[in-house]
Amino acid sequence: MSTLYISDLDGTLLGDDSRLSEETIDKLNCLIEGEVDFVIATARNYPSAYERVRHLKYKNYLILSNGAQITKIDGTPVWIARMDNTLIEELFAFSGEFATSFIWTSLKGENKVMTHRDPSDAILVFKAFREKYSPQAFLPFEGLHELLLEDIITVTMLDTHEKTREMEKRLMESPLSEKVDAHLMPYPELDGLFTLSILPKATNKGAAIKELLRLTGKEPSSIVAFGDNENDKTMFKVADVGVAVGNANPALMEKADLVIGSNDESSVARYIWEAEHEKK
Repeated sequence: MSTLYISDLDGTLLGDDSRLSEETIDKLNCLIEGEVDFVIATARNYPSAYERVRHLKYKNYLILSNGAQITKIDGTPVWIARMDNTLIEELFAFSGEFATSFIWTSLKGENKVMTHRDPSDAILVFKAFREKYSPQAFLPFEGLHELLLEDIITVTMLDTHEKTREMEKRLMESPLSEKVDAHLMPYPELDGLFTLSILPKATNKGAAIKELLRLTGKEPSSIVAFGDNENDKTMFKVADVGVAVGNANPALMEKADLVIGSNDESSVARYIWEAEHEKK
């Protein structure tokens, strides 16, 4: 049985320029052609993730949206963690004065983003940026009733660090903290903007790995997971070896079994390359 390698994208597999290095592309393509089992698990949705990995000869499933969906490489969903209507209603009410800075990702019919009819400046910047790189439907909604007709998988606030941090604090101090988890991170390609990704409890990358193993019937001899941020902790919990890159959040480093070089040194690809060659 082979090792299953699972890697986060931003800050881990991607360099600081949010791109795969030539070394990473070359090494991973050789490894994939050699039937090494390699999976990507990212906070990005399909259009955004595919844009970053399209140079790979990738043929495995993708774990996306912090574990809220699993798709084939062509974007076909094979599993989603749909939010129930009660939670959607509660989060919609809770968004309050920040509602215009929220985006609601739906997989009903297509991968689309539902935005407030009067979106914030941050959302408009995000929309313009995304539309330059990959096709994705941005649809304004008039009210809660429209969201309840969708297959919502994630809710994300996109704004300044100050505002997203304030919302995170409010959320974690509210009764909703028993129903959801929230991940605050800088948006990798838009300076000054941060995302607060909100998912139901137990929807995370680690749970998605277990679901992937169930779907595929795989029983790897070991699982090695690579990450850089706190949303990667659940991967480390299900992995036999949790590997933090050298630029990782200190809180994740404390959970890691091993710390390697930084994301700007093609460290994940080098680690897998060396580990696989040591087997021979």
